[in-house]
Amino acid sequence: MWSEYKNAGSVFYKIKDRICTMITSHAVLEGEKLPPASQIASRLAVNPDMVLQVCRDLEREGYLRSDGEMEYIVSPANEIEKLQRDRMLQEFDDMVVCLTGMEVGAEELTRHVRKLAGGNKRL
Repeated sequence: MWSEYKNAGSVFYKIKDRICTMITSHAVLEGEKLPPASQIASRLAVNPDMVLQVCRDLEREGYLRSDGEMEYIVSPANEIEKLQRDRMLQEFDDMVVCLTGMEVGAEELTRHVRKLAGGNKRL
């Protein structure tokens, strides 16, 4: 399982994605400490500095908090849910911009959103 990260594409982003997925899927829970960077690095056969860099990135993004000892703790679930919501809304905005560039009108976009929202007429 871990060996797939060694030779495929950008190792940094694959590690970051894996840790982020573990957090957002609740495989590691809020307040839980991640294993030491050296342990994660050993499992992935990468440099521990890369793992620390990934953790610092995830801390800047709000998914992790540092305990000041180069160990990282998963942020509270409500903060992570807000991060996910904000990221998804940004992706939605980007998609709408692309679709309007393809001459998809506001009415058609609204119809699709209403359909996905179960026909909610307040939209």
